[in-house]
Amino acid sequence: MRLKMLIATEDKNYSESISDYISERYGNTVDVSVCSAPEYLEKMLAGKRYDVALVEHVFFERINPEDVQLVVLLVDDDVLTDVSKATPSVTKYQRISSIVSDILERYSKFSGRKHDAGVKIGNVTAIWSPAGGVGKTTVSLAHASSMADDGGKVFYLNLEAFSSMSTYFEETGKSISNVFEMLGNDEGDIKMLIQGICKQEDGITYLNSPNNYADMQVLSVENVIELISACAALTDELIVDLPCQCDSRTQQVLESADNVLIVTDSTKTSEVKLLQFMKQNTIFESICDKVALVENKGAIVSDEIISQFDEIPARLQLPFVPHDDERIVYKELSTYVGVSV
Repeated sequence: MRLKMLIATEDKNYSESISDYISERYGNTVDVSVCSAPEYLEKMLAGKRYDVALVEHVFFERINPEDVQLVVLLVDDDVLTDVSKATPSVTKYQRISSIVSDILERYSKFSGRKHDAGVKIGNVTAIWSPAGGVGKTTVSLAHASSMADDGGKVFYLNLEAFSSMSTYFEETGKSISNVFEMLGNDEGDIKMLIQGICKQEDGITYLNSPNNYADMQVLSVENVIELISACAALTDELIVDLPCQCDSRTQQVLESADNVLIVTDSTKTSEVKLLQFMKQNTIFESICDKVALVENKGAIVSDEIISQFDEIPARLQLPFVPHDDERIVYKELSTYVGVSV
């Protein structure tokens, strides 16, 4: 069921702009209605119940609280009136994306729980390496970019405590830490919250890095699975960029993912750590049939690594791209990923 939103403003150009934005960006989850004159409001509310209403002051007194779950005032500036002090409000003259994000975030915390962990829609691809510095995040984004270029809905989720996200994306706005606060709670619509604060760049949807290291570290296995499930419900393909340590959270993601890409490079350290994982961690046996090896930076894995599989694994060989701009690197690699994966 879609969220029913009412926009009530006498500024027709403004209402058209914001309703068009919502229809284009959130058309699958938000149903928008527009009222441009106070005298029409009663008719629009008759027999209907809206989840959210974004209204100017002139409409506010005409709204019955029983008709709308959450009323948000649309104000011209930051000057607070008696009404706006007691009612949630947003400033009119700012980015429409920021206004909609703020409304969805408010409603997500106001509404009841509407997502169960374990329920997913999109395909989940986990990307992991036991060694750092092999280009795991670059490969993750190359995969995401390739799918986005093909017209798919792609969500990139970075679960590293020390993330390199700012190297690739502009991280303005709300942090993924805002989502963490709702995990494990019985109240709130986590999918709505994610939709409200997520960002999009080059066709890739993502959440900004956590506010601090501890935020990611305190997540339980159940928290991580709930987060992945909620993100997967919003996309065709969820790409999960995992930290190098193979703790209980990482193991659970590897086991529950539809596909696993293990990234390695030509360094001896990378090969030794990968062999240790294959020989000593029992989880490898349970996931090997869905693992594809990504031989990054021109690497070619040894026969010993290949011999750890019951059958010859899928392999993706990526070239070394000599460039300091990581955005250029992952976009160039996306052409190879698109052909091979």
